[in-house]
Amino acid sequence: MPDDDYCSHPSSEVILHQCQHDIATYGWHCIAVGASPNFPPYAYTIGLYTTYHHPDLVIAGLMPKLSHEILQNVVALIKEGRRIMDGDERNDILSGVPVRFRDAATSIFPLHVADAYYQTDVSCLQVIWPDKEGFFPDEDGCDETISDLQNNQR
Repeated sequence: MPDDDYCSHPSSEVILHQCQHDIATYGWHCIAVGASPNFPPYAYTIGLYTTYHHPDLVIAGLMPKLSHEILQNVVALIKEGRRIMDGDERNDILSGVPVRFRDAATSIFPLHVADAYYQTDVSCLQVIWPDKEGFFPDEDGCDETISDLQNNQR
């Protein structure tokens, strides 16, 4: 049986301090959350509202490195002054593969660090990606596994 250090994580104070540092330095911070019995892996931004008056972002069902890359591509557009809105579809974020955005104000994914940072509700957009056939989770024909990952149906 592993000892307690095997599964240790930084304290919430350390995580929040790093978040504040990154927002001051880069304008945003990314938190990646590993898969658990209740949630698929997901990642989200913190600081977009503070820095750019833009909703933060969440993406689910992908590995952390790819999630961060996609979020970073969206943030680059936001830094250029583009506004991403509920219902938007973009082809310039994921190597020509379209992604969509939907309001996630009542997020189905816990955003604990964002909650601690903002200490109030802030709007959030979920980045939605299609299955390998090009179907999005809200479309007939979408691979059920892909749909479940992004709608947290575990």
